[in-house]
Amino acid sequence: MTEAVLYIRSTLSNPPAKQRQMVQRYLDGKDIHIIAEEVERAGAMKRKSFPAFKRALEVADGRLIVISNLGQAGTSHVFLKILRGCGDFIALNQSSCCPRTLETLIAAAEDGAANKSVELKATFACLKKKGVQLGSSIPGATAGAEALRRYAGKGPKIASRLRIQQARNFYQDVMPRIVELHSQSYTHEEIANELNDADYIMQSGGLFHQVAVLRLVKRWEKENGDINKGSDRPRPGPRVVSVEFPFAFGPYKPPIKIGNKVKDYVTRKRISVVDTWNGWPLQSNGDLVLMGGLVLAVCGESTNAIRQHWKVSSDKVRSWKEAIAGQTRDIKPILESKRKDPAFRKQVKTCC
Repeated sequence: MTEAVLYIRSTLSNPPAKQRQMVQRYLDGKDIHIIAEEVERAGAMKRKSFPAFKRALEVADGRLIVISNLGQAGTSHVFLKILRGCGDFIALNQSSCCPRTLETLIAAAEDGAANKSVELKATFACLKKKGVQLGSSIPGATAGAEALRRYAGKGPKIASRLRIQQARNFYQDVMPRIVELHSQSYTHEEIANELNDADYIMQSGGLFHQVAVLRLVKRWEKENGDINKGSDRPRPGPRVVSVEFPFAFGPYKPPIKIGNKVKDYVTRKRISVVDTWNGWPLQSNGDLVLMGGLVLAVCGESTNAIRQHWKVSSDKVRSWKEAIAGQTRDIKPILESKRKDPAFRKQVKTCC
């Protein structure tokens, strides 16, 4: 059994789900086992960085790499030089690219990049000798500039309306799913994870994130009214969580109502509460405001319990603990002493 790492270069016309089906058809009957997968999102060709492919090389560690969609990357000498260090590979949609032909493809790509400018200049010079009009000498070539001057000041408004319409058309298939998940008390981060798992992509070609979901929800509410109207979800929306990691010192009651102003313990900024999750105030970017009983929970509860109850990542919990302790090492005794300090409890105005 040959172990391999799958590398997927995602595009709008060829999303990961479609490529996985093609890879599965190729692997049927072959003695190849995919042990890991890395997905390169749109924009890597422009940046010429290819971070997902570099991760695939590290995971493969000399094993076979299966490339499902080489495409334009096959003409990039930067990508091909990175590919040179991977050992054996298979490019499914471009059989001409293989370890035997790799050096030839690299040389051709380098020559093409170097000669591109020279070839364009020679082509333009040849056209001018033949009397072909180029640029502004073409009749009507300045019509666009004249139109811009004529509509000066109106362009941004027209462009804004066009962008909004394009976004509305692009997200019309995914919005029902967002509304459905929102009605089930999913957080913005959880909705983003669900959409990414279902291979939905943003208009830019990248992954969904909680801020993007928040903006789509707010735009939907602006055009259609409250997203919770007609659903069973109360506002703020309680979410039932299974207690696999119980609190040691809880429970912690959410003390805030929408419209109140609160102060974040980390940033020290006063924030107006416009949305909540499970009764706890949210910032404009969808993150929880660290205040009240949540501060005491961070001081005394386990990371797993905080992650499960408030649906945050381990890195977020760690950053909270370090911010409250004021240092990055040996923070557990500091947090424990703060939790027991009456003055500290009064300072955070806990309600637990």
